[in-house]
Formats: sequence, C-alpha cells, structure tokens
Amino acid sequence: MTRDVHSTVKRGLLLAAICVAGCGEMSADGTTASETALSGGSVSGPVSFGSIDQSGINAGACTGIVSARIWTLTNANGLVARLTDYGATLVELHVPDKAGVMADIVQGFDTVAGYANSQFAGATVGRVGNRIVDGLFTLDGTTYQVTGAGPAGSNNHALHGGPCGWDKQIWAASTRLTNDGPEITFSLVSPDGDMGFPGRVAATSTYRLDNDDQLLITMAATTDKATPINMLHHSYFNLAGAGSGTVFNQELTIEAERYTPPAAATGVPDGTILAVAQTPFDFRKPHAIGLFADQPGVGDQTPPGYDHNWVVRGSSDRLRPVARVKDPVSGRVMSIDADQPGVQFYTTNFRPDPNVSPYVPTIGKGGKEYRIHEALALETQKHPNAINFPSSVHPGREDEIVRPEKGESYRHRMVIKFSAE
Repeated sequence: MTRDVHSTVKRGLLLAAICVAGCGEMSADGTTASETALSGGSVSGPVSFGSIDQSGINAGACTGIVSARIWTLTNANGLVARLTDYGATLVELHVPDKAGVMADIVQGFDTVAGYANSQFAGATVGRVGNRIVDGLFTLDGTTYQVTGAGPAGSNNHALHGGPCGWDKQIWAASTRLTNDGPEITFSLVSPDGDMGFPGRVAATSTYRLDNDDQLLITMAATTDKATPINMLHHSYFNLAGAGSGTVFNQELTIEAERYTPPAAATGVPDGTILAVAQTPFDFRKPHAIGLFADQPGVGDQTPPGYDHNWVVRGSSDRLRPVARVKDPVSGRVMSIDADQPGVQFYTTNFRPDPNVSPYVPTIGKGGKEYRIHEALALETQKHPNAINFPSSVHPGREDEIVRPEKGESYRHRMVIKFSAE
C-alpha cells in the first residue's frame, strides 16, 4: 500500500549562459557525456556548485565542510531547470512569458554557500516537513523528541525535520533522458535515530521537466520501522522573475473550502478545521494575494503575511488541482496538482524587511536582494503537526505514519504546469 507558451525565443543564448564549460550528461554511474540534441531535451552536468561549512549546525550529518554539484535539465521547448545534490534542491527554473521572454522564477543562490541562510529555498524537506509542536510525539507507546526542539511547553517547535534535515544533506544523483523529457533522481538514506526520528528511511526525490512544460516532482520513501514521513518541495516562486519585487499583485486560487488555523497557545495547527468563507483565507476565486493581507490573522502576525495550511478539496490520496497563480503583467501562469491532503501557502514573511531595523539583506542569484513578500511557496503536504492531531481528525495522525509491517510506503506526487496568457 502506498500513502500517498512554448517558445524558443533566445533559447540558444539562455543555454549558453547557463551551461558553463564542462557540462555534459551524467549517467547513473557518474560518468559524463556530451549534451544531447535540444530537440529531444537534454541533461547536462554535473559541475561544481562550491562548498558549504556546516560546522555551525553540528548535528546529525551536518558537522563540517561539504561540496555540492549542480545539473541542468532542458526540455524540448527550451525551459530550463538547474538542480543541486545539496538538499535535492531546485536552484533555477527558466520559463517564458506571453511574449516568449524567459525569466528565472525561483529564488536561489549562485553557489551552495548561499544556502547557509536559504530558509529552505527550493529544497526537498524531510523527514517531517512543517512543524511538530515542541518536537514531541508519541508513536506506539514511545515518546520521541526531535533534535533541537522542546522541551514541552516551550513553543520551540521542530521545523522541517530538525537542524540537519534532508534539505541540508548531500543526496546521491542519477539522470536520464526519457521520452517525455529530462529527469534527475536524488537518493538519501536517513539512519534510525536521525534527528530523533525512529526507523531507517530510504528516500528519493525525482524531478522531470517534461515536454508539456510541466515540472513533475515525485517524492518516495520506505522505512524499516513505523515512523512519520512528510516530504515536501519548498521552492519560492515569483512569476515576474526572482528578485523582481512583491508577489502581492499576483493572482492566486486555492482549491479549498477549509483550512487548519494555528492554535492560540502554540501558533501551530492542533487538528481544528475551519471554513475559509468570509476570512482572508478564501482563495476559492482568483484574486490578488495582497487584497486581504492586512486583515486580522494575516496582517497582524509577526512578521505579517500568509503562512497557513489549507485542506485541499477532494480525495487526499489522488492527484487533483491544488492551486493556480498568475502574474498579470508577464502573463505567466503556474498551476499545481498533487495527491496530499494539505497545502501550505507562505509569502516569505521571514525574508528581510527594508522597513525594519536592522536591515541585513539576503543576496540571491546575480546579486539580487530577496525581501519580505517577494516570493511565495505552495507546499503540498500532510497537515502540519498531524502526528499530534486527535484520532478523530481525518486525514491526520495515521496519514503521516508509515507502517512497514502493513506493507506501507510513502509517495507524494506534484505536477507543476507552466503556461502564459
């Protein structure tokens, strides 16, 4: 059981800028070959992405300097994705606007060293994405404490798998060119006890940039012991181009009638589910993201903005529409389908705010500053803190637990479609 504008404008120039000397296709055994013909898409790399010193984390596998590599995927229509083995992370994603002009629409950094303060940009997050209250949960009579969180009642919650979550580890990588487009698969083994979680987990995160201009992301995992798993993809998107300004003028639709509000005592969902009607969380019809962002529950947070989980309508184990974003200026459109019960919508509230002192800028690719509310994440997922939900809430606690003795494994599919209008 498993838990589950086409354009070639300036394509050559874009590829020349992205694929630096040394690019080549990499097979599963790590060898390289020359880039394949563009007409069928291509995979190139790896090339060096620099190194990062993780001694400041000093937990789990994050204890010293590690080196990273980066690959380039190009589909038959000229869309380009660049991905690194550090955190199985999407670094760049170039898509066309309504005039066929390409732009990189995800936040990222020029070398892996920038990811020391990435706030999970583009990463594959695990073992349990989002929050666990105080990092505490009980499973089959045993209480577990996530590394770096707690104690009980402290509101020091576990976030995205702990201080050395999967976003900060080097994954093995293999590539192939399929009939549908180029693909890269990242693999990681998380040992029993990693960040305090039970069970040895073998995880994969596969990205395919298909020739229908879709980024297909499949996250999967197996375990040898019952454990919670909630992998998620954490890109920060701006359809006008990364670092180009606020996303509050971009239009969003979320396919949900309900959301999981944060509990007053902890700031984390506790299993309560409320209707979005007549609240600033109602995105059932498309409207500008910033339209209601100053209302209570959003504008009065510290820092202000959206960082909430919606209950996606439909069967939680089936691929179905989740959200749609449109930039009215460029015409770029991004739609997301997934097979998870929830989606976290986040407007990069913890990026630096130039109106708040002291202002220490976050410098991204090409020297661009990444500021508050200049990107958005739509993280399809199990509900935050689901492992601590009451048993009466469905999907909830058991939806997040993978039990190998019952033949269960973990699988999470996302389909991100790009177009322009």
